[in-house]
Amino acid sequence: MRARVSETELTILEVLWATNPLSATEIYDHLPSAAVSNAKTARALLDRLLRKKYVKRHKVHGVWVFAAAVERDEYVLQESKSFLKRFFGSDAVPLVAHLVNNEMLSERDVERLRTILDGDRSNAKETSHD
Repeated sequence: MRARVSETELTILEVLWATNPLSATEIYDHLPSAAVSNAKTARALLDRLLRKKYVKRHKVHGVWVFAAAVERDEYVLQESKSFLKRFFGSDAVPLVAHLVNNEMLSERDVERLRTILDGDRSNAKETSHD
């Protein structure tokens, strides 16, 4: 398993998942203004992501360009498994019970989960980004 990423590193990965390859300057230009204070910090974060093997780079016309080395779906799966293991002993039922008991699921969410659990997994993807 790869090392964990910080929130700011994740912001950089989100930029690369949306558009890559990009130079460090282009990545910095795509970041929300509050994410990183300057281009030098963005480069340092890219170096950390390189060491953690979340990004890769190569030269194009003498300029380093960066791309995500892991797909977003793969990263989300890794983080989901880690979260489930750390907080719920890898058991999804207590997680869902927690969400229900703390009123964190809308009626629409519950209906979509019922559909998925009843065997229609075609709606599973749309549940992750509402």
